[in-house]
Amino acid sequence: MGAGDDNLSSAVPADLEDELQLICGSPGFRRSVRLQRFLRHVVERFTSAPDKPPTERQIARAVFDRRADFDPQIDPIVRVEAGRLRLRLTEYFAGPGQNDKVIIEVARGGYFPTFRRQRQRQRDGTIDRGDAAYRLYLKGRYFWDKRSAESIAKAADYFRQAHAVDAGFTRALTGIADCNLILATFDFAEPGPPIANARAAAESALQHDAQLAEARATVGCIQALYDRRWQDADASFQLAMELDPSYPPAWQWRGMCSCARGRLSEGLAALQAGAERDPVSLMVNTQLACGLYLAKRYAEADEACSLVLEMEPNFWPARYFRGLTYEQQGRFAQAVRDLQAALDASGGNCLPPAALAHVHAQAGGQRDARRILRQLEREASRYVSPWALALVYAGLGDADRALGLLEDAVGLRSLQAGLFLKTDPRLEPLRSVPRFTALEDTLYASPGV
Repeated sequence: MGAGDDNLSSAVPADLEDELQLICGSPGFRRSVRLQRFLRHVVERFTSAPDKPPTERQIARAVFDRRADFDPQIDPIVRVEAGRLRLRLTEYFAGPGQNDKVIIEVARGGYFPTFRRQRQRQRDGTIDRGDAAYRLYLKGRYFWDKRSAESIAKAADYFRQAHAVDAGFTRALTGIADCNLILATFDFAEPGPPIANARAAAESALQHDAQLAEARATVGCIQALYDRRWQDADASFQLAMELDPSYPPAWQWRGMCSCARGRLSEGLAALQAGAERDPVSLMVNTQLACGLYLAKRYAEADEACSLVLEMEPNFWPARYFRGLTYEQQGRFAQAVRDLQAALDASGGNCLPPAALAHVHAQAGGQRDARRILRQLEREASRYVSPWALALVYAGLGDADRALGLLEDAVGLRSLQAGLFLKTDPRLEPLRSVPRFTALEDTLYASPGV
């Protein structure tokens, strides 16, 4: 919370009650009595006993009608619902509540709310720059979480607007960096240009605020997957987690980079920690599913993806990884269904059609696989990475073409190659070939890997 007039540590109950009425009547809260009770309880607790933060046990009994012997280590209901509450508040203040007088947040790492009073209009009738930038930032994060081509473009635009409104709002720079990082990580674009943009934005943010955990985590991703400086990346992730232990993407990215190097137990532990910190984050939980897929724990990966899709049926990364999981289980029809859904929802990403072609090839549908391959090779309106094409040729059993394309991908510093070359089950038939071993050495031969 900020200092001065923006700090509502001695909140006015009437203001808060008016705000609670607006929030609880909004579409995101109206149909969830549980979230309404949770929000009202933590606000009322703060106003009546600000020196006594509620515990999980206290909330479980007061809000969720749990018994006195409630054990949060067995029943995670409070952590799960707190994640949902944070998500719904973010959506509310990015949308219908963007002009409300008071902003209510529940920061990760605890259950006490914080309040920010919207500054009054200035004499010239304009809104204070800090408030305007914050609202634009919230909208950016909302769209960034969706991970489609269209949503990433919208998110980047909101982050740029936030930075233009208030150049001192460093989190907007991190948002710009993260949009570019996603473009490269998910093969929406050739990695070089977006990574250069991501690095510049993250480093600029750190020049303004060296203690910004979000920017440290983003830099760690770039160091690991693009620069191949794995030890430096470990240090960046560790610092990010120390600066803000409640920031889930730091745990998520640390976990995925550990899995990339074959450190599956270590990676899964970090991914699980990230999911515990934000149980309703679509991407954090999908990355946990991805780690389980790489560890060949397919039933658990299926379950993790299905939980994400219960929250958001159109979240394409969860459809994608569940499709890959189904393929490894020999459930080809279900894999085709999910990968087609991922293709439709992604906004034209090249990874779902390549995976779809691989499934067809493995299921004996060589003609369908080659049809998709021809479409990808002739594609002119979107980026098709050599990594994606390599997977199709691997599925078709053409090891020479697959290895040539994997060499191209590594040469381009493909982040997909950095993440999945060592552990993706689809590349298992190539792992005994010396050319493949040489590629692994190129990616992972730095000290400490």
